[in-house]
Amino acid sequence: MPLTKIKSLGITDGTIVNADINASAAIDSTKLSGVGITIADNWRMTSDLTADTNPITNWERVDTSGQGTIGTALTLSSGNFTFPSTGIYLITMTACLEEGTTTDNLIQFDMYYNTTRIMQIFQETALASGFTTGSNQTLINVTNTAHQMYFRVVNITNAARLIGDSTANTTNFTAIRLGS
Repeated sequence: MPLTKIKSLGITDGTIVNADINASAAIDSTKLSGVGITIADNWRMTSDLTADTNPITNWERVDTSGQGTIGTALTLSSGNFTFPSTGIYLITMTACLEEGTTTDNLIQFDMYYNTTRIMQIFQETALASGFTTGSNQTLINVTNTAHQMYFRVVNITNAARLIGDSTANTTNFTAIRLGS
């Protein structure tokens, strides 16, 4: 029976090349810097908000058993978050809202980066005493770690509330550094 030589793709110095499958290959880990997720951080509001709040300050990094993070945490100071390193980050935010006591309810949850509103979850309903969850996501380019991100809630009317919880994610956000 003839011997068949099989070709496969390999990685050399960060470039994909053809390689013999039976050739020994080693990957130089110094050529892989910046590959993979190096920061994944999740924060949640710890208690409800029933009044306009700018910025929201009652945040904690998730700490419930079974939840996890990767790398260095974002830094929180007086409701303002700073990033541990520059790069492109995927930010996903989720708001858990309780509608107010009347049939005209309004609530707005915003995310700002470097003083510019980037994302918004806006809820206005004609229902009374129901619950809803909204989410949004974006990519931000952190070019300066001195730039800050913060969240606010405004236009709370008729006993509506933004729901927080210190033991489970209700209103929360996740920041994942995708690369540079």
